[in-house]
This record gives sequence, C-alpha cells and structure tokens, in this order.
Amino acid sequence: MTVKVSDVMRHVRNYFVRAAHSGSWTHTAGRLSPGEGFAPGMWIAVTGEDAPRGVFQLDEQGGIPGLGERSWQGVICILEPPADFLRLCGDIGCWAAANPDPAVTAESLGDYRQSRRALTWESAFAPALHPYRRMYPEVEI
Repeated sequence: MTVKVSDVMRHVRNYFVRAAHSGSWTHTAGRLSPGEGFAPGMWIAVTGEDAPRGVFQLDEQGGIPGLGERSWQGVICILEPPADFLRLCGDIGCWAAANPDPAVTAESLGDYRQSRRALTWESAFAPALHPYRRMYPEVEI
C-alpha cells in the first residue's frame, strides 16, 4: 500500500492552509494559470465542483503532475506543511511499504483459522500524528 502526503493530511484533518484563492483556473502546457504566487514544489489543495479535487505538489514547471489541459472554477489553497510533518509522512510511507496490510500472522489447517495483524499505519503512528490532528478539516476535498 502506498501512503501519500495527502492521505496523512486527510487522516489528521489538517492541510496546513496558508492562503486560499478563488477564481477561474486553467492548466495548459503543464502550467497552472494564473500562476502568480505558485512556485515549483509548492503544495496546493484544489476544490470546486468541476475541479480536479485533491492535494498536489507542483512539479518543476509549476503545474499539477499528470493533469492534462483543463479549465475550472474553484478554490486553490496554498499549503505549508512543516518539514517535520513531511519527514513523518516519508517515514509512514516507508513503514507502509514494508508492512503490507493486512498481514497474516498465523494460520491453522484443521477447522481453518487465520489471524491477521491489526496494526495499520494510522495506529502505528498515532502518537506521532497527534500534535497535527484537527477536529475539523480546513479544506473539503
């Protein structure tokens, strides 16, 4: 299982919003426009009825990776996740890759029984994620 930064943000209901910009947006030639205030590597959250909803890290051209030519009306939030949160997301991703869920821990053949490990990345990293947790999300994605 691949755990992305957006998965962890959704889990803790914290997107680290710095600013929100509402308007008409286009994504052409691998660039987001209007592009003022957006830099390569920046994290953004896109919302809107016909928008490509989600959390994205802008690529080296200042565009949304994998998104083709598109126009929409909506809100783009500039996100500023702290470096320690991003490191924690990296640790979670490594742990999840090494611990596929659910893992079978024991099996019996007579009257077949199977035990599975109940530990998920959410429970394994709960204490570390606790300081970032919010009661309500700032962005509805």
